[in-house]
Amino acid sequence: MAQQLHKRFSTQEAKMLLEKYLNEKVKLVYILEILKIKRSRFFELLKQFKSDPDDLSIQVEVAKQFLLHWKVKIMEVEEYYCFWKISLYPCLTMLLATMIVAITAMMVTTTA
Repeated sequence: MAQQLHKRFSTQEAKMLLEKYLNEKVKLVYILEILKIKRSRFFELLKQFKSDPDDLSIQVEVAKQFLLHWKVKIMEVEEYYCFWKISLYPCLTMLLATMIVAITAMMVTTTA
């Protein structure tokens, strides 16, 4: 199974390749082969890079999936507590603490 883009390349390496593509130094076919991504993903990254080169991160897809997961969990908790008419405050405090621990763990594993 192929590794994900953020595990194969740093953000700086990806930026360098996008820059070379924009300066017409490297053809698209070669960049797709190097990065091992599809055209749609490449142009998604290129669009981000053009809008704000300093803000580009290839870690985005991981963060989006993580946040979506927690959004669903929070909605499930809200639905349960609204049904039973129980205060959400203690539960949300515990959920927030769990999220902080999970985000910290994710940051440690992605930087390693």
